Amino acid sequence: AVVVAAGYWWIRVSPITAPLAALLIGHSLACIAFAAHELSHNAVTRQRHLKYLVSLLAFGVNAVPPTMWNRLHNDAHHGNAGTPADPDRPVLADENRPATAWYARVFYPSAASWKSILVFCHFISYLLRNMAGVFYPADRKPSIITSKPSYRRHERVWIAVEIVWMLGLQYGVWLAAGATWWALTWASLVPLFQSRPTNRSPV
Repeated sequence: AVVVAAGYWWIRVSPITAPLAALLIGHSLACIAFAAHELSHNAVTRQRHLKYLVSLLAFGVNAVPPTMWNRLHNDAHHGNAGTPADPDRPVLADENRPATAWYARVFYPSAASWKSILVFCHFISYLLRNMAGVFYPADRKPSIITSKPSYRRHERVWIAVEIVWMLGLQYGVWLAAGATWWALTWASLVPLFQSRPTNRSPV
């Protein structure tokens, strides 16, 4: 967290070297995300309220609603890994649609998609499509989502609150880095463009 804050200060005082600061921030955010992942698996503490508060900050600065992550990753992925109910699985043949084929070509890391710079936005697109899926009614979902866990009404409300919290954090980043779009781009948007490593195509 100290290194990330130092990166914001760096961008504020030396905007011309902001791309270098973005590398530092991006690496540090990835480390924070990894720590948050371990925290979500009870590897750091099992105290529910403490775990949630730390997750809210650590996942929040990485644009991940912790309640959605718990349902999507901890429950649905780890509870159904490698099955049709796994939200991280590839698209099945009978689920292939024009939208899924387009998504795979543009965002999903594969031999073909590396021709597109947008492949580096894969994790952001992963989060955005699953955030959208949270608010689809019942079992409905965008076609680019392979499998969607069920969300209770109070979970949807809480995820909405967490998204507002995340936007508040991004406003704080805006202010800390100098309150310009140039500063926000290098302090937040570029560092968050982390590619999700995989060797499988979803289609």
